[in-house]
Amino acid sequence: GESLSQQKLHIFRLPLFNTCLVIIIFQICNGVYFLFVKISKAMRELIRCVALSRLVYGDGHWRFAEAIAKLAFGYLLQGLHFQAKQHAESARNIMLTGVHLPESQTEKGKVLEALLTTYYSLEAHQNLLKAENILDELQSLRGMQHLPIMITEKDVNLSLGRVAILQNKPASAITFFEKAATYVKACKGEDSLELIIIYQEMGKAEQMRARHEEAVEHLLHCLLLPGPYTLAKPAAACTG
Repeated sequence: GESLSQQKLHIFRLPLFNTCLVIIIFQICNGVYFLFVKISKAMRELIRCVALSRLVYGDGHWRFAEAIAKLAFGYLLQGLHFQAKQHAESARNIMLTGVHLPESQTEKGKVLEALLTTYYSLEAHQNLLKAENILDELQSLRGMQHLPIMITEKDVNLSLGRVAILQNKPASAITFFEKAATYVKACKGEDSLELIIIYQEMGKAEQMRARHEEAVEHLLHCLLLPGPYTLAKPAAACTG
């Protein structure tokens, strides 16, 4: 039999532990046709990861919270906000009540990323602001290592903008959307398809402010971007 440390290493090297969420994101970017087929498989793998983490690390370990947070994020990507909130709250409770002493800078980064995923999945304004602060700390910790982060500045600012719209604060929403657009342009280029949803949201915010010309201008930006079937140029790595 394997020792406990060998079991831990084996479980967290499982390819699907780190890539099952990518399946969901990839299918969302490439159309709805395969979305429901692939998501169910991905979610089963995420649930399996939660069970394995609990078995190996116990109920109070940050690794268990990390697995739950990734499951919450998976639900969020599907639009299942109630399930996402439930699991994110569970992950937050573990992170707040457990004793987490990272053994290295790398492990500290993983703990921060688990917190980032947790607070992002909780969605409320104050939680997204916490996610933004954690993201800043994570980027500062990683420095120039250029390690990929599952949730980026674009994601946090886009969500903050949407919450601002729900709070009837379109001016604040525009500020957040502009930050999201700036990030995407810097990382993916001026013609990235990720800008489409941002411009659409900016158009909604401007409509709320009765600034119709500006709203139309944002929507025109969407039409000027390459179509969904255009092959995008390889983008430079961006860490968040």
